[in-house]
Amino acid sequence: MPPGEKQKELHAHEARVLPRGAVTNAKERAQVRTIQDVPVELLLEIFRIHATRCKDTGSPTAWMGILLVCRYWHRVACDAAELWRVIHVGKNTDWFLLCLKRSARSLMDLHFSGLPTATVEAAVALVIPHAQRIRAIHLTGHGWLSADVCTLFAQPLPALEELSILPAEWRSPREAKLVPWDRGYRGLHSLALSGVSIPRDPAFYCKLRTLELHERCCTINQFTIDDLVLVLNAAASTLEELDLSRFQPIFDRDTQSAPKPPLPNVCLSRLRGFYLYDEFPIASHLNKHLTLPRGAFLHLRVYVMHADQLRYTNGTAVLADIVPPGVRHVLDDVTDLAVSIDRNSYSIRAPSTSLNVAPSSSASDNRQGSESDGPPIDRVRIDTLGWIPDRKPGLRAVLTVYTSGRLTSLSITLGGSEYTLAEWRTLFGAFRMLEKLAIVDHSHLDPTDAFVALSASTDSDPGSAQAVRGDDRALSGSVENVLCPALRTLHLEGRVQGHRIEALFDALCSALRTRAGLGLRLEFLCVDCSRASGLTCAELGVHASVLKPLVKSLVVR
Repeated sequence: MPPGEKQKELHAHEARVLPRGAVTNAKERAQVRTIQDVPVELLLEIFRIHATRCKDTGSPTAWMGILLVCRYWHRVACDAAELWRVIHVGKNTDWFLLCLKRSARSLMDLHFSGLPTATVEAAVALVIPHAQRIRAIHLTGHGWLSADVCTLFAQPLPALEELSILPAEWRSPREAKLVPWDRGYRGLHSLALSGVSIPRDPAFYCKLRTLELHERCCTINQFTIDDLVLVLNAAASTLEELDLSRFQPIFDRDTQSAPKPPLPNVCLSRLRGFYLYDEFPIASHLNKHLTLPRGAFLHLRVYVMHADQLRYTNGTAVLADIVPPGVRHVLDDVTDLAVSIDRNSYSIRAPSTSLNVAPSSSASDNRQGSESDGPPIDRVRIDTLGWIPDRKPGLRAVLTVYTSGRLTSLSITLGGSEYTLAEWRTLFGAFRMLEKLAIVDHSHLDPTDAFVALSASTDSDPGSAQAVRGDDRALSGSVENVLCPALRTLHLEGRVQGHRIEALFDALCSALRTRAGLGLRLEFLCVDCSRASGLTCAELGVHASVLKPLVKSLVVR
């Protein structure tokens, strides 16, 4: 068929099949719009969205691949100053100069990440002529910074809103007076420092939305724990993120010193995340002045020295000072709780259930994975370390931190510790809405007293013979008198000693039989004692056959 004939035939076919007016002529069909016909404003918006997504992937310069698509894209991108305002400084000074030129008169965000000191100093010399345009400076992952870097901060920085100086792993060999705070910096909204002295004037912090302070920041200016309370009070109306991990303000332990004026109670009503990793005296002194909003992220990691434990009657009182009423308010809406009690540690955690609250970007890099990358981060994480075995908080201590009765899921991980029937009854008695319970102990699983507590009535004497045996007569016949009446799922996991296997299964069967008699049959039971010594598959099957009629769904392994 000659050239063009096939096209004519197709047009003739369309004219026969399509309704009148639906057939376009050949000239209109040939006028196909190209990427060059897209308005510059629309193309720039596409570039901005693409650049933003690339920054979120951990490759902040990946968006520059658009420069290689065609000359038109290259020209549009190079002329758009807003695309070049965030500059990640590298070892190539020519490229850095080009970025400074293309950013034109836009405000700049400068990122110096993991660069040698010499490279940072060379870049500082190039950026000084543009100091008026600097909106953010982020010096992270570096070694010791020389005095030459001070020349940058000696310049007027009227547009500066964000400042981060964080050496690798926050480790700094000594404190430096790197920033002349008296030169202004009143427009700061975000401040993150480690190894840099900080000002004591509370008014300096009144506009901050993010405050992150770490090691070696307090000696030169004699910044005390009381100064910290006053600083937080000044920033209370704006502060959204607070990270004080390994921050050690000067703390006067002398109780015989002259009396000081009372410190204010600080209500951080807009706070979305509070992170503290420190020793007990600092944590307890600071936290008693704070009131946090419900639903905020709370991560506490506190080391309790032996001397501090001996000043209290028991570990529960110590825990109450670490998480005073204004701080434990964060847990009011928690419905899922995990408690872990080991030889010298005591932890309480609640997973994140809200996407509206997220940890700060700078702090989350040093913790767990984010919501979108890796396992979900715990919204509440209270870790206490250094306990003397006989001073360690028990099961009842959970009720000191968590005072709401809305709990529906509870996981208890024990490191070989055994607790009395009275402790189990007190714990279960506070959670009438509990639906899911997990007890895990990989060293010595023996929750016999927990089973007895679940089968006894709320008004029976915990020391009575009926309560100890889990006898049906210990119940008054009313569901309202049973502990955890809403319990539907029970998970047991751990190593059971051979001589305790029979007693454990007998106590479990007795509890399930009692609850089933009142119409409180479990929907799911999982018993994972695969590490049990001397227990064969056949013996497991025998125990499973006894448990099966008492629950709706059973897994024994």
